[in-house]
Amino acid sequence: MIKFNALISRASLIALALAAASCSDDKDSKDSGSEALYAFVSQVTTPDGSTTYVALTPDVPSDELKLDKALEVPGYGDAVGFEDKIYLTDGENLRVTKNRVEGDELVEEDKVSFKDKGIGYLSEPLFVDSEHGYMVNGDQYTIIEFNPKTMSIVAEHDISDLKLEGWGGEYRHGFARVSDGKLFLQWAYNNNREEFLNDFVVGVFDTKKKSLKVLKDDACSSSAAFGGFFDDAGDLYLIADNFGGFTLLSEDQPKSDCVLRIKDGESELDPDYRFIPSEATDG
Repeated sequence: MIKFNALISRASLIALALAAASCSDDKDSKDSGSEALYAFVSQVTTPDGSTTYVALTPDVPSDELKLDKALEVPGYGDAVGFEDKIYLTDGENLRVTKNRVEGDELVEEDKVSFKDKGIGYLSEPLFVDSEHGYMVNGDQYTIIEFNPKTMSIVAEHDISDLKLEGWGGEYRHGFARVSDGKLFLQWAYNNNREEFLNDFVVGVFDTKKKSLKVLKDDACSSSAAFGGFFDDAGDLYLIADNFGGFTLLSEDQPKSDCVLRIKDGESELDPDYRFIPSEATDG
C-alpha cells in the first residue's frame, strides 16, 4: 500500500516535493523502514510554459534527481497518494489520472476530465474513501464528486454560501477527514490582490449530508494556506499567514499570524486554542 505522508510546497522555478510511500506487505504496519518508496514531483518552468515530472526512487538522491524514467505531465501538476494508487493532476488538460506503481515507474490506469466544468485552476483532489473523491471548483463555487474506482464524475455540490458580495474569492487548499467524510476548505477574499478581506475563513463540507458550514475568525489574518496538517490525534491545524505576507505589508493595522485548530470529530474552530508564531519568536 502506498501512503503519501507529506508534500513540500514549491517555491522556485525548479523545485522538488517529497512524499514517502510505505510499501510494506503488512497493511496495518506504520513503519515504512527500508521499504520506503519516494515520489518526487519536479516542476520545470520556462518562458514557453511549464512541465511536471514525477520520479520514483527507492532512496533520497544524494546528488541530482534523474528524470529519465519520470512520468511527464504537461503544464502544472501535482501528485496525491491514496490507498494503493497515485493520482496526478494535469493542469494543462484539466484532468486527473490514476496510476499504479510498477518497479520505479508509474503506469497510467485511467483518467477523469474536468475540462467542461469551468475550472481555471486544477487543485489537488481530496479523497474520503475508495469510491468518493472530490475536486473543488473555486471558480464556480462547486465541489465536483467523482468515483476513484471508475474515474467518473457522479455529482456536483453547491458551495455558493462561501461567496461574499463585493469580493473575489480564492480556494486556497483543502483537507479531507476520512473518519467522518468532512472536507475543510480554506478560502481567501481579495479583489485582484489589491485589497483584502483580512479574516480567516474555512468552509466545512459534510460529504455525507451534502451540507456546508462557513467558519470565520476575524481576530486572525487571511490565509494563503501555506501549510496545515492533521496530527496523530486527528486534530487539524490550520495556518493564518497574512496571505503569505500580503496583508502584513499592505494593511495599516495588520492582524496576527495564527495557528488554529479543529479537533478530531469537531466541525468548529477550537475556542481554546490559538497559537501566535510571531509572539513565540518575539516578533
